[in-house]
Amino acid sequence: MKVSILLPAYKSEKLLSKVFCKSYFNLYLDNPDIELIIYDNGGNGKDLDVLRNDNNYSLDSQALLGIKVVGDGVNVGLNKALNACFEASEGEFIYMPHTDMMMMPGCLESLIGTAKNQAPGKYLFCSRSIEKTSHIPMQLLKDFGTTLEDFNEEKLNEYFKSYKDKGIVTGYRMPFFGHRKLLLTLREYNVKNNFSNGPFDDSFFSYATDNDLFFSCYDIGVRRFWMIEESVVYHLSGHSNNQQSVDKNDKKPYIRLCEKWKALNVTMNIDASEQNLIPWNFKVK
Repeated sequence: MKVSILLPAYKSEKLLSKVFCKSYFNLYLDNPDIELIIYDNGGNGKDLDVLRNDNNYSLDSQALLGIKVVGDGVNVGLNKALNACFEASEGEFIYMPHTDMMMMPGCLESLIGTAKNQAPGKYLFCSRSIEKTSHIPMQLLKDFGTTLEDFNEEKLNEYFKSYKDKGIVTGYRMPFFGHRKLLLTLREYNVKNNFSNGPFDDSFFSYATDNDLFFSCYDIGVRRFWMIEESVVYHLSGHSNNQQSVDKNDKKPYIRLCEKWKALNVTMNIDASEQNLIPWNFKVK
């Protein structure tokens, strides 16, 4: 039951080796039936060399880590990179974290355990996230560092041991997890509507990508959107994707999002002129 982790990476050399791949390696030791597909959106070659030769990993082969690398170092944006990663993937299940996320123990196992009881292609799950700041009002915020320089992994691990008592909650957002059948259906949907040739609408470069994915899933009939309590990641506050946006004014992607879904007869409670407002709630006419 293979899991493919899709990971677009932009200027993520240090994040890859010291945050994301450190947790991936631990997961890989417990479950070698996973693969990591990294899209090189720019500047990751040296970091992969570090991973291959670091004595802390005790592996000298990229293949042994279950890692594939696609892309040629040109920043094509988050969704286009995700599409390329998906085409290179082989897993029955697909997980979509970011390079500035550390996957805590049990992260994938709890997602798979819940997914086994669901109809393939009929759900979209997400992990809980621990982070310093969030636009989601119901989330409990906790700061263990937002940069590599102040990231306190030891304190994070202590906190994680008792996280169930801390009431960590989050709304739907990255990192998402779904069955391969869901992404194949999304690809058909996007091709039919001339949005893209993959599961993700590549007109969204960075901002609003998670919102668009959620709406797309809803429009193809998905009605199970669950946060899995035992699946936890620590998020270093947007260091992986915010920096790669080509939209200097971050209102533009959300305006584009509203225009797209209003044209598809979806009404959302959002004033697109308000910066940083995300249309979490919507209804089908």
